[in-house]
Amino acid sequence: MRDRVLEAGALAPLVRTLRDVGTAAAIGKTAAASGGAGSVSAALTASAVDVDAAAGDLPADGAPNNAGSLPLAALRTCVWALSNLVRGKPAPPLASVSSALPVLVELSRVDDEEVLTDVCWALSYLGERTEGVDAVIETGVCSRLAALLGTSSPTVQKSALHAVGNIVAGSQIQAQAALDGGALPLLTQLLKSDEAEVQRLAAWAISNVTAGSSDQIQAVIDFGAVPPLMALLRSPSRAVRKEAAFALVNVTTSPWPQHTLRLVEQGVVAPICELLSPSEPSDIVTVALEGLQNILKIGETTTPNPDAMAAATGTQPDGGKVSKGAAAVTHNDMIRTVTAADGKARMMALRHHHRTGAINNISTVLLKTYFDATGLETPTQADESGSTAAATAAAAAAATSLGAAPPPALSTGISTAVPG
Repeated sequence: MRDRVLEAGALAPLVRTLRDVGTAAAIGKTAAASGGAGSVSAALTASAVDVDAAAGDLPADGAPNNAGSLPLAALRTCVWALSNLVRGKPAPPLASVSSALPVLVELSRVDDEEVLTDVCWALSYLGERTEGVDAVIETGVCSRLAALLGTSSPTVQKSALHAVGNIVAGSQIQAQAALDGGALPLLTQLLKSDEAEVQRLAAWAISNVTAGSSDQIQAVIDFGAVPPLMALLRSPSRAVRKEAAFALVNVTTSPWPQHTLRLVEQGVVAPICELLSPSEPSDIVTVALEGLQNILKIGETTTPNPDAMAAATGTQPDGGKVSKGAAAVTHNDMIRTVTAADGKARMMALRHHHRTGAINNISTVLLKTYFDATGLETPTQADESGSTAAATAAAAAAATSLGAAPPPALSTGISTAVPG
């Protein structure tokens, strides 16, 4: 049905109507900033946008502005209709809906919760593909989307989180555009939201940043996102814990060990170890195990700041110990940190609960390699894992696409659905 509506040419008049309202909004904002006659939000409060009055004699594409007065209810309906025309599976060809982008940017300045929500949803839908992300970025809307993350409306925040999240889920260059627009400090603040869904979406977006470049990971650390992410590992919401785990473990999978050391120094090991519970969903446990595996491996060759380690583990700076594990790892400070956080005991308990499969395999490998544990083989383990390499591959396979989240599910009416 959407394709038939687009083929009938319905988008062009809709965009023209909304473009005029968007122009009125932009002019109203400018007038308000300069102490003029007021902004379009005042007109919206009166339940109508008088485009002619706001835009005066300014032409649109060389033609007089004849849009007249558009009631607020009609404006909301038009924006909702536009958001529905640019979404769907499969997505409509970008060329057939790209004309909506400039008007969406203008409408992002309208001070109305429903309008802003659907504008952000529309930008989110357009950003579900690589070329769409580029088109959204080229409009210069990233800074406005970042600003909308800071609104007081959770509804607007969620839709803006989807739009920003789809941008940072792209390439490192695309993600950088969102960061340059000021998204990261606001995403960090939203990790502390009272709403679990806002927390989840913010952690999801940040998980895509921590899958990026060294500078982008460092920015996440510098803006203070690690402590609230660690706190979210203890969230009562499984979905929130999962995204927070992705965000932190992505740092440990990067090729830059200095970032992982910063996480360890800030105390990340203890909350990750707490995820090693038989009652925790297997996907979260597997990601946590991968994080610990990466941390322990870094400890073989890298020594963290002793004072910071002491603060994180509650032990003396010189309290390291020598491991006599199968890998003959010596003076691995990470072993002490994981042990102090009950990581070894928790992995032993996991093996008893998960008698076979990836969790059993990874736990067994870590216990034998780093904790001098023996007699851990189960009757079927050799057939299932074959070797340490096979177990490690099982861990990697179970934790692929860290930080990724599916695109939003689509619903009729005002969009409220969110990623899986």
